[in-house]
Amino acid sequence: MRDNSRFIRNIIIAAVAVFVAVLLLASSCTIVDSNERAVLTQFGKIKGDVIEPGLNLHIPFVEKVRKYSIVPFGIGLDIPVGDNSIISKDNQDIGASVDIYWAYDPDKIVEIASTYTKDRLQTIVSSVGKNAIKTVIGKYDVYSLAEKQAVINEEIRALMTSGLSAYPVILTDVKLTNFDWSPAFSAQIEETM
Repeated sequence: MRDNSRFIRNIIIAAVAVFVAVLLLASSCTIVDSNERAVLTQFGKIKGDVIEPGLNLHIPFVEKVRKYSIVPFGIGLDIPVGDNSIISKDNQDIGASVDIYWAYDPDKIVEIASTYTKDRLQTIVSSVGKNAIKTVIGKYDVYSLAEKQAVINEEIRALMTSGLSAYPVILTDVKLTNFDWSPAFSAQIEETM
């Protein structure tokens, strides 16, 4: 009887030891996917350089791996006709819709992790985008907007790339999707026709 209880106790101890070993091993491994980069933190402070994709080992419960997707994010910017609309070269109120795609710069993940949040970077991209849209569209008269849309799109992209160069982001695409103008201008067009 004694040998049986000792045997059972040894099995329980071995099972607990295996469970703890598996738990420690699992919590010390992190897989960073190919579309991610990461940083290692030790008690909340960033330690080391950017972690590239693959299996990464770290000290469980002391170090953590924070992952960042490098897949582009999309922002839809709508500048409506109204108080804060775009003023064209011929002094017309213009509205515009633009889709902007941006991503974290994979080489600057440590800077992103230590200085920025996704929301802050998205706010910066939106602000730079609105300024670029207003600046570029403001150089054209309302009658040339449709025919120059591809050129305007590229100018917005170039101005945004320049404006975002100081930040750890990459502008991946800009798509000008729509123009709008004031009801007064629409009425003027209808009268002319």
